[in-house]
Amino acid sequence: MKRETFLILAIVFLVLLNLGTLGFLFSKRYIGGGGPRKPDKLIIEGLKLNDGQKLQFENLKKDHRSQINDIEKGEKAYHKAYFDLLKTASSDSLMIDSVIKSLSKAKYEKDIATYKHFQKLRLMCEPKQQILFDSLVDEMGKILMHLPAKNKRRE
Repeated sequence: MKRETFLILAIVFLVLLNLGTLGFLFSKRYIGGGGPRKPDKLIIEGLKLNDGQKLQFENLKKDHRSQINDIEKGEKAYHKAYFDLLKTASSDSLMIDSVIKSLSKAKYEKDIATYKHFQKLRLMCEPKQQILFDSLVDEMGKILMHLPAKNKRRE
């Protein structure tokens, strides 16, 4: 085989290898399914909500988001106080305890609000949908905790 033929074949092979690698890197399978998973889309499709239920669900989402926003406003103030305490030379242990308890309480309130939100969602479902809801709970938990899906490559 001539040297020139060998070099041409090597270049063609390397170009094809690069194209294959780029194709794999930009495929949905590799990059996690085209973006972050949306819990509302999973719920609507997974529970097969009808139009009336979709409207109810949108209202539930708005109420829940409003509750969470209110809690997070307070939480931001507690975080600011927490970090401000770190800047002081000597901090009052009662004040530190109070701020940390307030942060814990805010997390507790968010968890309770989320639990009640999903409880209302489950009650709005028909019996067949409740069975689907029960099977979606684990996946919704992963999304809410920002965990990668089991079958996704990015971990």
